[in-house]
Amino acid sequence: MSLFLWKKSKNQSLRIVAGAVKSTPIDAMLMLTGDKPLRTVIQEKALILWEKIIRVPGCFSLWNEVKQDLIRNLKTQMGFLKESSS
Repeated sequence: MSLFLWKKSKNQSLRIVAGAVKSTPIDAMLMLTGDKPLRTVIQEKALILWEKIIRVPGCFSLWNEVKQDLIRNLKTQMGFLKESSS
């Protein structure tokens, strides 16, 4: 389910719970129900997940392997123009 559809269904359910009409601003409904905006909830969940990941022993060993692959230089061949000029 895409984020847009998720927001839309959440906003519709907020309208039902709050008994609000369609022209009621979303921020007003969030304040009325005490709910948080979807972006804030996603950021909090991402932060909690990050805190769990960094506590796993050796979790950065995978990242170090990726980092080493990025540092490694590719072997290149001399081009046609470089070979003919030398």
